[in-house]
Amino acid sequence: LAGALGNMTREEIYKRLKSRASFVWLKRGLTPDQANEIKQLGIPAIGFRGEVRRFYPQGRETSHVIGLTDIDNGGISGFERWLDQSSFGALRKSGMMNGVQVQATQLTIDARVQHAVHEVLDKAMEQYHPAAAGAVILNAKTGEVISLVSLPDFDPTIPSEAAEKDRLNRVSGGVFEMGSTIKTFTTAMALELGNAKLTTIYDASHPLVIGSQVIHDSHSRGKPLSLVDVFLQSSNIGSAREALSVGMENHKAFLERTGLLSKIAFELPEVATPVSPRVWRQVNSLTSAFGHGFATTPLQTAVGIAAIMNHGRLVPPTLLPRSDE
Repeated sequence: LAGALGNMTREEIYKRLKSRASFVWLKRGLTPDQANEIKQLGIPAIGFRGEVRRFYPQGRETSHVIGLTDIDNGGISGFERWLDQSSFGALRKSGMMNGVQVQATQLTIDARVQHAVHEVLDKAMEQYHPAAAGAVILNAKTGEVISLVSLPDFDPTIPSEAAEKDRLNRVSGGVFEMGSTIKTFTTAMALELGNAKLTTIYDASHPLVIGSQVIHDSHSRGKPLSLVDVFLQSSNIGSAREALSVGMENHKAFLERTGLLSKIAFELPEVATPVSPRVWRQVNSLTSAFGHGFATTPLQTAVGIAAIMNHGRLVPPTLLPRSDE
């Protein structure tokens, strides 16, 4: 047996065989050659058991979405884990699914789009050498996620890769200060709650001082800006003045309604909880207007912006097909 199994010593094999248990695994994942060699030994007590193993056609490209399983095909991350935590997982563990043909679960991910996004992010990683990169594409009307990629990723056939510390799914499982992308929400808030119009003027001619906090623009024009120009020129000062126009409490409530400050509902287990100040003060409101002072996930930022594009209708994201209604 030791000669056939290769990487097991005589001592290891003997220790397992002398166990009082009625059944023990000697080796799992045998190659056909190994199995044939052992069969030719003609040992009566040695048997073989067929096992089902996962195959991942998309490999790394969908690793953070699909996830992976353990040696017993139990989901340990991604959609694999979500599926096993559902009623299907309970049936499988009870043995009631043995030999039963079940319909495949259809995800909303478009393999063609996923491949293109993965390729673009790969090139960005090579060119700019960031610690990580990520992207999400979704249907604004239905919330269906068409593509979700987070790099670095892993090979699902090599589970040890997934355990490395930099393999986090940052799109749904990481929180960040989202910076100037949040100005999209600030602009929408000024229009909805601040009685602003596209031509409303905000004084961005000089830095805004709140206590010890000084808010300035890195590329200041040194003049008042219209709401449109505040957005186009990504003005921190103008965005902060937009927040002042609606008030601190209204600003916080608006961010809560857009789903940026609370944990989002999503099929993947890897979903992080946003971080925001326990006590919301005016300075928090002003810095939040240009994306600093609170941290949220890229996924829910995209979902919130989709709501703005979808006439204010906030639709939770999903990996399962959903109708337009």
